[in-house]
Amino acid sequence: MNSQKWQSFLHFSFLGEHVLFENLRLESFWGFFVGAILTSALCLTERLLTFAVSNHWCPSPSIKSSKWRNALWRSGLYWIATLIRLLYMLIAMSYHIGLIIVTATALTAGQFIIELRDTPQQSPRDYMEVPLLNADDEAAAHALGPRSRHRSNPDGILIHPNHSDVSHVGAVGMELGFSGNTESAKAHSYTGDQARWDDQKGKSAARGSDARHSQL
Repeated sequence: MNSQKWQSFLHFSFLGEHVLFENLRLESFWGFFVGAILTSALCLTERLLTFAVSNHWCPSPSIKSSKWRNALWRSGLYWIATLIRLLYMLIAMSYHIGLIIVTATALTAGQFIIELRDTPQQSPRDYMEVPLLNADDEAAAHALGPRSRHRSNPDGILIHPNHSDVSHVGAVGMELGFSGNTESAKAHSYTGDQARWDDQKGKSAARGSDARHSQL
């Protein structure tokens, strides 16, 4: 037997610490190997039980249909999972770095399997095929007609192209390389043959329109 005393700090030495059982001691690499197998089994079992509790797993529909039996079943799984957590905590209290690393690695491996099981697999095509509008929104838009999408301007009111949303959309489309012959883009586009916008004329036309409406 190793004559060294138990140490209350992290170490790699084989000092003869017990690993839960009297005959399982950390006196050699073989004892460490058996202890690592036991630790891994406990950690993976705890992750499996935690997954079963969180997903409301039940072995029989008769248990799940009864409120009391389902509560007893879930409480029993939680009790076992809590006991296992205490057991691998006692293993980690041996302060052996190897067993602590095995504990963390086994718990992480179990959690990795749970994440693979819970996370749905989605391809980039799934995101591209998501419609911008759902069925209700499309039905409402068709019911309202095309006038619900475009706001018409009363006759006689001049709007500067800088304040026109349609012209903004057309300009952005041309910058992105989209060419089109839509009537809305043509109506709000400026060509060299047309006269430039005059702020004074625009204000005069607006005041004239207000006067006509006030007379009505």
